[in-house]
Amino acid sequence: MGKGGGGSCVTLVEGSVLCCLLCDPGGWDRALDYLSTCIDQVHTFGDILQLVIVELIYKVCHANPSERARFIRCIYNLLQSSSPAVKYEAAGTLVTLSSAPTAIKAAAQCYIDLIIKESDNNVKLIVLDRLIELKDHPSHERVLQDLVMDILRVLGTPDLEVRKKTLQLALDLVSSRNVEELVVVLKKEVIKTNNVTEHEDTDKYRQLLVRTLHSCSVRFPDMAANVIPVLMEFLSDSNEAAAADVLEFVREAVQRFDNLRPLIVEKMLEVFHAVKSVK
Repeated sequence: MGKGGGGSCVTLVEGSVLCCLLCDPGGWDRALDYLSTCIDQVHTFGDILQLVIVELIYKVCHANPSERARFIRCIYNLLQSSSPAVKYEAAGTLVTLSSAPTAIKAAAQCYIDLIIKESDNNVKLIVLDRLIELKDHPSHERVLQDLVMDILRVLGTPDLEVRKKTLQLALDLVSSRNVEELVVVLKKEVIKTNNVTEHEDTDKYRQLLVRTLHSCSVRFPDMAANVIPVLMEFLSDSNEAAAADVLEFVREAVQRFDNLRPLIVEKMLEVFHAVKSVK
């Protein structure tokens, strides 16, 4: 366990004592009294001690909710810890202590930051699951809708499973307020797959993007006119599966959107000569 720096009053011995007090509910009062003397210095503590403090605050505040106001600011501060583990635990603790939109937003932003910066894809998926759990809470969904553009930054991760979960989360959160921005990002992502050396995951990612744009257009018909020209370029895709997904979308668009039929026919004529598959 690292020794606190920057003028911290915590030593290895004191940290060990705090750990021992945590294990004994009868010692929580003494642990809290001690924490109160150096709470403004928590950000200087080592990561192990910070984790102990997060756990202490979690246990104490759930046993005695009146303590939340006293220690929730400390949890907010630990969202800025240099330790990914501390940030993750602090975010998880914060959402159990408060359902206020500011708390949910702070925790969600912390999770997003962890996903983007973490190199281990398994960890990314675990943290993504925490975001999905937040989304599944009705009172939190609106807060996460405002963070859709931040969530889409996770698409910079090349791992297909991470991208798949991210796209599904974004689709679950799409609303009339953010669908236009979402479509702009997805169109750019589709176009970028053309500039990547062909790879199985690239083809699969393109399919995911096509299907997501398809879903957005069905749910928000006003977006269809923006999506159709981009997707129809992929009718000539060498990846038959991706081309088939586009064709399915075009068929549905013809049936659903009478006003877009001239546009669809025009684009179809433009790309027809380049279609490679006879299926």
